Amino acid sequence: MNQQRYAQFYETSEYSQFYSVKRQDQAGIVDAILSHQSGHCFTEPATADIVLGLTLAGTTAARWRIGPKWREIDTRRIGHIGVSPLNEAYDLDVPDPHTVLVLAINKSRLDVIQQRSRIDCFDIMSVGSQAYISDPECASYAKSIWRALEQPDTLTQIQTEGLVDALLGRLLVRYAGDAAHEPVQAEAINLKTLESFIREQISTPLTVTTLAQVAGRDAHKFSRIFKAQTGVTPYQYVQSVRITMACDMLKTTNSLLSDVAYQLGFADQSHFTRVFRKHMGITPAQYRKGSNAE
Repeated sequence: MNQQRYAQFYETSEYSQFYSVKRQDQAGIVDAILSHQSGHCFTEPATADIVLGLTLAGTTAARWRIGPKWREIDTRRIGHIGVSPLNEAYDLDVPDPHTVLVLAINKSRLDVIQQRSRIDCFDIMSVGSQAYISDPECASYAKSIWRALEQPDTLTQIQTEGLVDALLGRLLVRYAGDAAHEPVQAEAINLKTLESFIREQISTPLTVTTLAQVAGRDAHKFSRIFKAQTGVTPYQYVQSVRITMACDMLKTTNSLLSDVAYQLGFADQSHFTRVFRKHMGITPAQYRKGSNAE
């Protein structure tokens, strides 16, 4: 069954009460909605799009719930960017007035990037639903997409598609914490200390900036040093720790899979299942069944 586009949901939902201007490209790749919103608490469904929100005006707290677990940010400021869960409905509570630029990018565009790069782009992008980021480059791409859609034609369509790919690429870089793989000469990172911290904070969003602070390194250099030392990115390392802990929980507890997912910091159960299968070759349920049979 095909999922509806986000713009279709927006136009028929409670969001329709807010003053909004919508633009779209000719190929159905991206819908852009500039909206002045009052405080609200709405439930948003999973759609066929990757939905990104860029705050343009207004300062407000925000919290969002995927499954039973609420996440929150004390102050969502101008320039903050959030990405909705890719395959899950969620609740969004934003109490104060604000202006937001919403970009709803068809997931097929990320499919193209994934096939070209042979990287699990959907897995990396799912990190976006765990925390807001502030990234001037992403904000610039988002605003440029809005401007390009003002008078869509054949040439601006080419421009728009390039900007969409650039935006997705930048988000993937931010969420993966990967950087240019250049040789690095530096003192080794204490992986024992870092893994202890990761395990203690596993249910929280573990950003590259946070890990760099624990390691006592500059955030921009940390990823390159880490990659050179371990052969994997910080994001990949965190995921491997999550899977190791998941295996232990599946063997030793009867916790629901959704609870395991939330306790270990996955965006939702489907994200947990997808990552687990990628690492272990079977689903969490199959792993638990096999462990119980031993």
